[in-house]
Amino acid sequence: MFLSDTTKQMILEDLQLPNADVQRVSRLYGIPVRIIRELACTDFVPPEFAELYGGWGRPELQKFVVTRVRAGDDWPLFAHYEIEKARQDYDLGLSEMCQGRDGQWIILYSIPRIHPEQGRLPYFSREFGE
Repeated sequence: MFLSDTTKQMILEDLQLPNADVQRVSRLYGIPVRIIRELACTDFVPPEFAELYGGWGRPELQKFVVTRVRAGDDWPLFAHYEIEKARQDYDLGLSEMCQGRDGQWIILYSIPRIHPEQGRLPYFSREFGE
C-alpha cells in the first residue's frame, strides 16, 4: 500500500500522542494495523527509545552484553553459542539474564551473580510437557 510522505508524517504524529493506540490510528486512517506497526517500527523512534549510548546500552553494563539485535529482528545466528552459554549459566545459578534497550537496539545481558544460587530450577534446559 502506498502512503504519501504527508500521510506517514500524520500517522507518526498520531503515534507520538500520550494515549497513542495502533488500533485507533489504523481505524482513523483506514489503513491495516500491520502497515501502521511496520511504519511505527521502521520510521519512528519514540523519545523514550532514543539511542543514548551508541546502541550498546549503559556504559556500566556494556561488559555484560551477550549480543544485541535491532527491535523486531531475530537474534543473530553468529551469537547462538554466546546465547546458549548465557542460558546455561542462568540455569546453573551463575548469572542473571535480562534485556535492555538503547534506541532501536534490544540488548541481551548476562550478569554474573556474586553468590551463585543453589538449587535453581532450570528454565532454559527443562523439558516441556513433563
